[in-house]
Amino acid sequence: MKGARKLLTESGHAALEMAVTMPFWFIMIVGLSNLGFIIRETQLISDSTRHGARTAASFANSGMSCIDIKEEAGKFAKNYLQQSGIDSADWAIKPEIKTVTGFNPSINVLEISIKPAGQTNCLICAQNFLSLIDFKTSSSFALEGTCS
Repeated sequence: MKGARKLLTESGHAALEMAVTMPFWFIMIVGLSNLGFIIRETQLISDSTRHGARTAASFANSGMSCIDIKEEAGKFAKNYLQQSGIDSADWAIKPEIKTVTGFNPSINVLEISIKPAGQTNCLICAQNFLSLIDFKTSSSFALEGTCS
């Protein structure tokens, strides 16, 4: 009789333990998958700055003006984001050309920086999380010539 009582009292413990722990496991799995999306998006955004700056920096020898090179750099970065599946409207892309003095002749450097443009309409998306941690990235490349 003692064995039968023991079986009756412990029969629901496993189901109860599972009911209590499953929400925690579910939250952990969803959180890890979101973290993976955030890491992927930060990598793609960083790649877009590098791609835009590197590609536009090679135009310096073509006789383009500095303003045109900056515009092209912004376009390349924006296109890279869109091809990667990231909405470029959610990100502020700022290309600029800086002159580094102290060299003979001075060097023009193209820098592209990207940061969140504002809040999006989604509740759980990488851009909102990156806004919370003040995410921004930039890449710089020396122009291969001079621009006017």
